[in-house]
Amino acid sequence: MFRWLVLLLLTAASARAISVAPFASADLVLGQTNFTTGSAPLAVSASRLAQPAGLVVDPTTGKVFVADTGNNRILRFASASALANGANAELVFGQPDLNTNGSASPPTASSLDSPTGLALDASGRLWVADTDNHRVLMFPNAVSAETNGRAATLVLGQGNFTSEDAAPPGPATMNAPQGLVVDSAGLLWVADTANNRVLRFGSSQIPAASLANGASVGGRFGQASITSNSAGSTNLELSAPTAVSMDAAGTLWIADTGNHRVVGFPSAAITSGNNNATNASRIVGQPDFNTGSNTPGTTISRMSSPVGVFADAADNLWVLDQGNNRVLRFATLSAVQNGGPATRAIGQPGFTDGSSGLTARRFSAPSLGLAVPANGALWVSDTGNNRVLRFSPTDDTAPTVRILGRRTFTTRQVSLNLRGTAGDDVGVIRVTVGRAKARGTTVWNCRVLLKPGRNVLKVVAFDASGRRSAPVLAVITRE
Repeated sequence: MFRWLVLLLLTAASARAISVAPFASADLVLGQTNFTTGSAPLAVSASRLAQPAGLVVDPTTGKVFVADTGNNRILRFASASALANGANAELVFGQPDLNTNGSASPPTASSLDSPTGLALDASGRLWVADTDNHRVLMFPNAVSAETNGRAATLVLGQGNFTSEDAAPPGPATMNAPQGLVVDSAGLLWVADTANNRVLRFGSSQIPAASLANGASVGGRFGQASITSNSAGSTNLELSAPTAVSMDAAGTLWIADTGNHRVVGFPSAAITSGNNNATNASRIVGQPDFNTGSNTPGTTISRMSSPVGVFADAADNLWVLDQGNNRVLRFATLSAVQNGGPATRAIGQPGFTDGSSGLTARRFSAPSLGLAVPANGALWVSDTGNNRVLRFSPTDDTAPTVRILGRRTFTTRQVSLNLRGTAGDDVGVIRVTVGRAKARGTTVWNCRVLLKPGRNVLKVVAFDASGRRSAPVLAVITRE
């Protein structure tokens, strides 16, 4: 956990001042060589993707992991800062090399069949939802590994590495699992999609990585019984949940796909358990829980088949709204009201358009892959276009500036010292008073010459992103 906390603390101050702009253009594409091609590969290679799904960015090294679902493999790319369009992957999991894509039957500890969800824990372990094998695998030292085709050392959902059955719902079974997240305590949360539930593996005493193969769950959401799997739309029930995320307050957010909503379970690690039915109390995408509403929509507060969710370090909730080919951002997550509106759309020019496209701004059936690391970049698996897109953030907060003391007065002095303060989350780089540059930034002063009569001095602050503050005027009359 320490390796993640350091990075979050260093970037938290600036994360709120920068964000991906509405209807932004992506600045990086993986899986394709440019932003106008989206075909699936005819031949497997180190640079092409087929129906990518889950993705995760390591917070320390910047390495990017992508579930290349159609090729039955996980690709690891070099540090995000070093990638170019159409870059080659540096490592593969699930295949012996970067040029094969077969699936094994029966499966093995090193094979995959249509993997979807991914998660990295604080020790660099990679967790994979091996969907069509109805299991979750753990690969140790995934961030530092240098050998293709490594074997997993832990399997959940099956009793061993060669079983692949979708058994009836129980305390140790899964059916087409998808989204994953590992929380700060080492607990693993799994969207057990076809069983209409979310499972928790591990406890406060035993993290998920220390469990034995085929271990039983430590808690669940979406079902009143550990052996039931019916779908529903109340605050207890789920319908085909596909993705999970945990926010800083301990609320578990679930993309409840079949109900066209995202639901939140506060204090999830404490309240989940096999012997108590826990209700969700937070919801976006639908107005409330009382009506049992599960109607899709294309508005600022409605969704259509959300398949991805990510709570970032800057208190934003991001939702991959697949049916509307867009990503929604709900800012200031801690204050979002049930049924409240989104604050930004990526992939669409507004909140009433759900069309698909093949450009640097548009998506086609994006699925599961959604990540926002601490630098504020948005990563999306654009599944229908067989690619992954990155949208880099821009500064969306202008600096502020103020003048200390009186701003309007009369004086007989030929010159005087004007003083003030300025502020900005990404840093003030200069303050100007008229045509003169002030000394200092967050605390500044400037000696100004006054002409006889009325002097109007405009004070402006500039930040490191080139944004400028609203001007503040000082009106000084020299007698």
